[in-house]
Amino acid sequence: MIAPLLLACVPVEEGLEDLDPTSIALPDPADLPEVVEPPDVLQMWSEDLAIEDEQGWWRRRAPELQLLFSHYVYGRPGLQGEPFALPAVAVVAEEPPIPVHDGRVLLRRLHAEADGLPFEIDLFLPPGEAGPFPVVVGLNKCGLHSLIPEATVPLPTAFVQSDCEGGATDAGRGTRASYWDLVACAEAGVAVATVHQSEFAPDDPDLPAPIDVLAGSSDDLAARWGAIGWWATGLRLTAAALRERSDLDPQRMVVFGHSRRGKAALWAGANDADIPIVWAHQSGTGGATLSRSMGGEPVATVNFLFPHWFADHFAAFGDRETHLPMDQHGLLALIAPRPLWISDGTDDLWADPDGAEESIVAATPVFDLLGATPPTHHLRPGGHEVRSEDWAWILGQLATSGSER
Repeated sequence: MIAPLLLACVPVEEGLEDLDPTSIALPDPADLPEVVEPPDVLQMWSEDLAIEDEQGWWRRRAPELQLLFSHYVYGRPGLQGEPFALPAVAVVAEEPPIPVHDGRVLLRRLHAEADGLPFEIDLFLPPGEAGPFPVVVGLNKCGLHSLIPEATVPLPTAFVQSDCEGGATDAGRGTRASYWDLVACAEAGVAVATVHQSEFAPDDPDLPAPIDVLAGSSDDLAARWGAIGWWATGLRLTAAALRERSDLDPQRMVVFGHSRRGKAALWAGANDADIPIVWAHQSGTGGATLSRSMGGEPVATVNFLFPHWFADHFAAFGDRETHLPMDQHGLLALIAPRPLWISDGTDDLWADPDGAEESIVAATPVFDLLGATPPTHHLRPGGHEVRSEDWAWILGQLATSGSER
């Protein structure tokens, strides 16, 4: 899932060539040397070159990091170094608006399609206003019915996992409403767009992923993309489908995710320069937190519990995290110079807020190099969930961010 990052905006410097990802030898994980500390984010892995300017970052180091993450962590939908062309996506139908949350929010159901892949976007808007509104775009875990209490929307037909309270029944209505503070967003003049994650890929290793129809041939099955890559691509498609709407402000679009969906939001932002802002909440291992961190969920555990999330290569780094040729600070750096907002709960030790802070510090040299504000890290008391105070923080971030990128 490799995409060029803003290269068209970078003037060519004589003597500096673009990295050819197809020419880089990628050893088996068992053959990689140990590097105890997180690798310098500005030091090339495949050559003896320290990056000292923007040219070196965009033309050499950023493509190298994308290659390493797509091969050893998240997987790719095609051949090594083959650019993934996001297919054209369009909203082909839009249902009449539905008032929800006692009329305080207006729901518009959008039917989108990308290269034969259909999916539904649920867009929540402030009622009685024209916009354009800032918009938070994210995947939801259990389906639209879980976000609102009213029985005015159909029950999901896509897979609903067993830990979703009430399942795909009326008993599931509104059970996840506390995770999505739609009323507060509407009152702040902010739209929210969400897609049920199963529209792209169910969170189940035994079920097929509809979005996998977009993949090409593979040259390494152990580097084949998994659910995080599927969901990241789904987020990119959703953002692209909304970008031309007159009632939304594309420069103030925040791609958001919590937990596993936070990992997907980061990978989406790392691969798509058209995503202006990324918010990852409690994304943990494989997200904002360093794999080399001594706290939180180990790489071995996340791959054992969720073998379908990552490329198979990533499991080989269980108890061997120090053999990774990069670490998650490189993922954060790939989002520079755009705003990156990281949030955690102080009691959510499994997501390892300290490891996320270390990752942010290690990524900051790239933001400095590009003249950008380093990632913001917000900590609040409590555990692993999305709370009203998390939404209050992000609404405050949006209110003060203006249209800056």
